[in-house]
Amino acid sequence: MSHTSSSFRFGIASSNEKLHTWLKVVIERTFFDSVVHALNPDRTKLEDYNVLFVDSSTALVRLRATKSHRQSKIVWVPPRGGAREHHAFHVDGLLSPTPKQAEIRELLCKLLELPEELPFRDGYLKPDDILYCTSNKYHKSRTYLKLHKEIIWHGRNIGELTKRLTPYGFVRVDKGATANRRYIKRKIPVQGTVKLIMDDGVEFMAAKIHKKDILAG
Repeated sequence: MSHTSSSFRFGIASSNEKLHTWLKVVIERTFFDSVVHALNPDRTKLEDYNVLFVDSSTALVRLRATKSHRQSKIVWVPPRGGAREHHAFHVDGLLSPTPKQAEIRELLCKLLELPEELPFRDGYLKPDDILYCTSNKYHKSRTYLKLHKEIIWHGRNIGELTKRLTPYGFVRVDKGATANRRYIKRKIPVQGTVKLIMDDGVEFMAAKIHKKDILAG
């Protein structure tokens, strides 16, 4: 399953309502546009999910039976005293019986082979989710990130974010903006520089010092 999409699909096979709710809360806090389903192990198409959480040994046996035919990952959340089954069934990940938020996030980032974390608020943001970044003229330490469905702010300045995002196809436009190349719709030469028109219709006039880098991509 490709991980280039802006959304991930998660399945939870658990009769423990408290655990199910907690896993769902952490996942939705951590990833944009995530899909979380309650699973019936007998009716689950494993290839439809990136990660499956299981806390029943019976369900684990059923899901493990088809592991060789899928790319999704199985995470075992054992009841107290049930951690040994993790070794018996060779699942992809193990959580404690009452997992903390940081523990869940760390494991998910490892299993999904995500790029360097770009934390915001209390979650995880992938570079491909960002169309462009613009600095806040009143608070230089803050940067606005334009996503597909909303605008959020980040506690790093535009320079720091640009350094982290450049390896993922971002280019500096001027002292107050950095754009994701994949969402640049048009580049129009204008008086010795270039105007960028983004997919959402926003326009940036590039500083001349950045023209060469912009046209190179």
